[in-house]
Amino acid sequence: MSTKKISDKEFDIALKAMTKSFGEGFAKTADLADIDPEAIPTGHDDLDEVLTEGAHGIILGGIVELIGSYGSGKTSLAMRIVKCAQDIGHRCAWFDAEYGWSPTLARLNRVDTSKLLKPDLVEKKGTEIKILNAKEILGRVYQTIQTNVFGVVVLDSVAGLATESNLTKQVKDPNAASPPGELALAITQNLPKLAAMCDQTKTTLILINQLRVPIQIGYQGAHGLTDDRYKTPGGSAIKYFIQQCIAVEKVRGSKGLIIGLDDQGIKQVIGHWCNINVVKNRKAAPLSPEQAIQIGVYYKDYFPDAAQICLDTASKLQVVTSRKGVLTWKREGEIYVRKDGAVDFLFELRQNEDKLRELCQDCCEYEEGERNLGLNSPVKVPASIRKIAQGEEIPVSLKYAEPDPDDDAGTKKKTKKRSKKSED
Repeated sequence: MSTKKISDKEFDIALKAMTKSFGEGFAKTADLADIDPEAIPTGHDDLDEVLTEGAHGIILGGIVELIGSYGSGKTSLAMRIVKCAQDIGHRCAWFDAEYGWSPTLARLNRVDTSKLLKPDLVEKKGTEIKILNAKEILGRVYQTIQTNVFGVVVLDSVAGLATESNLTKQVKDPNAASPPGELALAITQNLPKLAAMCDQTKTTLILINQLRVPIQIGYQGAHGLTDDRYKTPGGSAIKYFIQQCIAVEKVRGSKGLIIGLDDQGIKQVIGHWCNINVVKNRKAAPLSPEQAIQIGVYYKDYFPDAAQICLDTASKLQVVTSRKGVLTWKREGEIYVRKDGAVDFLFELRQNEDKLRELCQDCCEYEEGERNLGLNSPVKVPASIRKIAQGEEIPVSLKYAEPDPDDDAGTKKKTKKRSKKSED
């Protein structure tokens, strides 16, 4: 095959002519070496580190899909991302196409709802009520991104979008498109311009989507998130236009429960564990199913700081053991810290940064031990704990902050009780 021999002068002449016709943007090169990628943290360090190379979190200025079965934790993860985006100064919008917005869940994930735009997806004219269809909602999402004032826009969910046929009850009309095909068509028509506008305005669009099993194979049982027989609503276009796809799978059975202790040392379920896998990633290498990251989804007012994350990890590794509500941490065969209940144990770690760092170091050591490595699913130490063990400063986002007394009278009472105990 012959190679064209074009001089720099000939190239410059051709480029000037094309720039004159198409505008200055045509002459833009693909050299992005000087441009650092931007990202929004998810609130989970292990996940943030594998999502965007050169940054920390999901990509800023692209479409990100969160997929998973019902109750797995997709909405909680999206709310964590919104909270983190607000922390770094971004405005956020939430399109609730499922009409299932939970103020309690938003509060648990520390979302500032006073600064979160939540558009009404129902038009009211007098006594007449009109529910917006999929095409209309996607159009409003596009116009919201186009304003260039938002950092994150969430659509919850793709599966919740209703087609015009559904809303007008014309599905039996032989000339009407079937609802699945109509939804896929609406999304296919809107995704290209949504992707382009996200890139231009540096806005991240998060699409929450459900995993569904086709009826004809439902009896065969579950095969995992990576099985091609598991489908998501909205057609195949979503798979091609998204830059990152994060799968959320709830850990089933007793091993998936997060057990906490109240002030009296009584066990209670405070959440569940999720396995997170990055199915698609254009900004870094995707993870294999064996590299799933485990995160917690909580049902109670629980936003873990460094001490809490460290204690959770130490408990899973059995660095800290619990018996009848008494927590014990041994070093070199001797009892190093023993406290009656998690509240007092955490108070000790928060008051003594050296002990917190030592517990992080013990967690890293136990992670490499034969006992842990011999398990079918070895416990992994979070990146934040590993960094603290190596001597790095505790991130501001993981430092313990006393709860606002105005938020909860019970929390105020507990805080005063601990303060008095420390004075004694």
